[in-house]
Amino acid sequence: MQLKQFISTTIVLALSITCLHAQFTGRNPTAEGGGFDTLRKKNVNVPDTTIYNYSYFDDLDQSEPYVDTLLNNFHRYDPTRKGDYDYLHMGNKGSASTSILYQTNTKSGLDIGIDQYRPYDIKIENFKLFDLNRPLNDLAFTPSQGQDNFIVNAKFARGFSDGISLHIDYQRINQTGFYDNQATKLTSIGSALQYLSENKKYRLITSYFSNNVDEEFNGGILTDTLFGLEFYEQLTSIPVVNTQNAESRRENRNFSIHQYLDLARSGEWDLEAQHRFSLLKDSYRFSDSDIDTDAATDSLLYGDFLIEERGIRSYWKTDQIQNYIGIKLGRGDLIRVSSGLEHSYISNSYESVDNNENSLFFNAGLKTQFAEYIDIKSKLRLGLLDYAGDFDLSGALAFSTNIFQISGTFEAYRRTPSITNRYFEVNGLALWDKPELDKPFGTKISASLSIPTSKTRVQLNQSVETNLIYFTGAQAEPLQTKSGISTTSFLINQKLGLWKFKYDISFLYQIFTEDLFGLPPLSFKHKLYFEDRIFNNNMLIQLGIDHRHIQFDQGLSYSPVNARFYTTGSDFDQYNLYDIFLNFKISEFRVFLVQENMLGLFNNSFNAMLPNYTDYGSRFRLGVRWFLKD
Repeated sequence: MQLKQFISTTIVLALSITCLHAQFTGRNPTAEGGGFDTLRKKNVNVPDTTIYNYSYFDDLDQSEPYVDTLLNNFHRYDPTRKGDYDYLHMGNKGSASTSILYQTNTKSGLDIGIDQYRPYDIKIENFKLFDLNRPLNDLAFTPSQGQDNFIVNAKFARGFSDGISLHIDYQRINQTGFYDNQATKLTSIGSALQYLSENKKYRLITSYFSNNVDEEFNGGILTDTLFGLEFYEQLTSIPVVNTQNAESRRENRNFSIHQYLDLARSGEWDLEAQHRFSLLKDSYRFSDSDIDTDAATDSLLYGDFLIEERGIRSYWKTDQIQNYIGIKLGRGDLIRVSSGLEHSYISNSYESVDNNENSLFFNAGLKTQFAEYIDIKSKLRLGLLDYAGDFDLSGALAFSTNIFQISGTFEAYRRTPSITNRYFEVNGLALWDKPELDKPFGTKISASLSIPTSKTRVQLNQSVETNLIYFTGAQAEPLQTKSGISTTSFLINQKLGLWKFKYDISFLYQIFTEDLFGLPPLSFKHKLYFEDRIFNNNMLIQLGIDHRHIQFDQGLSYSPVNARFYTTGSDFDQYNLYDIFLNFKISEFRVFLVQENMLGLFNNSFNAMLPNYTDYGSRFRLGVRWFLKD
């Protein structure tokens, strides 16, 4: 099978290279807009009057054009690989993941303790609301090894008469996996139905978001010495810790009604009233009914969670009824000031314990601009009632010229520990009850420099935290350090080009005064590729190699019982992955062909981001995306 994959990939790439030489035009793709091409028609004599702008719920006044990203990292279809830095995961697409870059939760208020599926979620914070004059359909599909492993993405937006518009964002990840008992199934959908009055003084939006994840857990492989041996060609033959019955389900839902009313206008000033009503539901459950408390493998996997012979189960859920009312005063882009109150009635439930909370937060924001060069933003969130003492304060300053942009941010926060850090139970029995945990407190500053002409971006982050909560041991129990922990991270993004050859690199280095997190100090990903337009400039093509490197000091593992990554204290070396890819685009249709882990075709190499959670070796993957207008 691997030989067939290699031969087919080689043929495709050879034909592509032949086309590149046969159709050579001598034109620079960058000069033609390569990498910065927008959704424009090929016929430059016919103006494109299409409008595709989008904004986010937290700032409907600020809109950006929805541009076609062309082939920029198109072959990086996995959500855990799409950003400047990757997420560590358990070897299967859609599995639980955690960011390589250290990121603490700075938002005050309720924390339900479930964030291991963050890169896959469609939530109100990252949902795009479109302002458009033509329907938008953006479809993507990538299968692998048959019909049981695929990823589907779809965006749809359309305006109707009488100021009504519909917006939908959908994602489905289905991975049965290649080892026993590691299947994942994720379904995420975000939708919004918007009404805007004819005089644009009243806006009503109803939104619904749902993120459901089903995942099986095999505890990792028992040995890495069998790869490539006779009778072990199929990865299902590789023995794993747990072959059945260990599975979890996470559910997240958000139904909201948003209202915006223009109260008054005086000259260039306007005053707007805002109201939001939300019903939010989150739940997580895990079960494994086939365990042996005396088995070394189960003890290694579950640790002190093994409290009885009947199996392991954990469950918790949170329901919220939330109301926000506020006002916003603004004068175009010059200045905008907002303030409001957000009340939440919270119901937390475990198998044997229920408790209710009331949270009230005062929110305020400021956004202003000076001389078109300086932008200032600040936000304040102050907790009351059951969350009294919580706060987060942030500010951002950006100075822009035609040559560069310098920006800086500052955050200070104090927040209540998550509900699963304060209390947790297994099989209906309290495993820990820690009301004495102090509220984590911290500050974070960052500075960045962007130079568009050289395609350079540099960022420096520095944070100091006290009362920090971390996790260790197979039980992934939350522990708290009273000393201040300092974290420094340095990121570089650089794009280079010579003739038709391009080189892109993203580099991350981070250090900790005390290693409590098990995150890698060094990682980078880069790609070297050839880019050109062929077939009379009708096709844009990229052919290249993509490499990822992660350097570890110690390994992380994952406890599905309480949905936490934790440090193991064990040595763990490095992760190296080489992919060879071919991307091409014709009009609004594009395709990628990628041979993942190309070295595995020759030496049966397997990689792992977490000890014992190896990936699936070398695989061929195809992906298509089609942007449809009308």
